Amino acid sequence: MDSDISSTCFICRKQRGEETGPPGGYLYEDASYRVCHAPAAMAAPGTLIVEARRHFLDFAAMTPEEAAAYGPLLARLYAAIKHVVGAERVYTLVT
Repeated sequence: MDSDISSTCFICRKQRGEETGPPGGYLYEDASYRVCHAPAAMAAPGTLIVEARRHFLDFAAMTPEEAAAYGPLLARLYAAIKHVVGAERVYTLVT
């Protein structure tokens, strides 16, 4: 990981404890990802943020392990969101 990028990346800084963590903490954590609620003032109920533990810019830079874990993680999150908030559809936004 480029230390210049990780020093300015909000997610990297948050995971190192240099920024305030998510209210209520993380809902899920594994070797590759952490999941938290989006700030309530900025998002609809059920909006979750999936944070990679390792800094990478896009899916092409994922390790095979990160790529293999991502799909099943999203499937579990979609099922949980549908159950908890009664959503008919769940959308993914990648930034």
